[in-house]
Amino acid sequence: MNIHPSLLPKYRGAAPIQRALLAGEQETGVTVIVLSERVDAGDIVDQEAVSVGQDATAGELSQLLADAGARLVLDALTRLEEGAANRMPQDPKLATHAPKITKAERNIDWRDSAQGIHNRIRALSPEPGAVTSYRQKRIVLLRSRVHLTADGGEPGQLLVRHSGLVVAAGSGAVEILELRPEGKRAQTGSDFRNGHRPVAGERFAA
Repeated sequence: MNIHPSLLPKYRGAAPIQRALLAGEQETGVTVIVLSERVDAGDIVDQEAVSVGQDATAGELSQLLADAGARLVLDALTRLEEGAANRMPQDPKLATHAPKITKAERNIDWRDSAQGIHNRIRALSPEPGAVTSYRQKRIVLLRSRVHLTADGGEPGQLLVRHSGLVVAAGSGAVEILELRPEGKRAQTGSDFRNGHRPVAGERFAA
């Protein structure tokens, strides 16, 4: 048997948690399957759905799914031993795929929507991390939220009139709550702003 962190047949592959967050899923889960020759395509023994918080990172969701998976597999093993477990074939027509995150996908495109950028940051946190640059230095973005009141500004522009570290997107704005500048430890967005003192018109760049 195998435990897979998605509601199969959705998100078969190497990065189901990251792909679910990139897609903005509000629900995912874990599935216990019987191993088969095709990857993640075996019969389903059991599943459990898990709600996805709107700001949950991949690291946080991974822990939730690990806890759910541990409970689920123990129950499945017991039922298999007792001969009481059912096996349900997956419907290949409903299958979606979750390939490994590529290096290019780590780059933030600030022309994207605020929600899309937020989803990318949390999907890649804590590893491998979504990346941008500021004053020609690389920054890994670790935690964010959609800013509900900020507007205006070109994509990537730091909206210094707002408190915290707020960045304009293609539509809406994102507040960066935690980031890791090149060669430094992780810090809050507010600490980054206080240390670098950005001026109006400065931008984060891809």
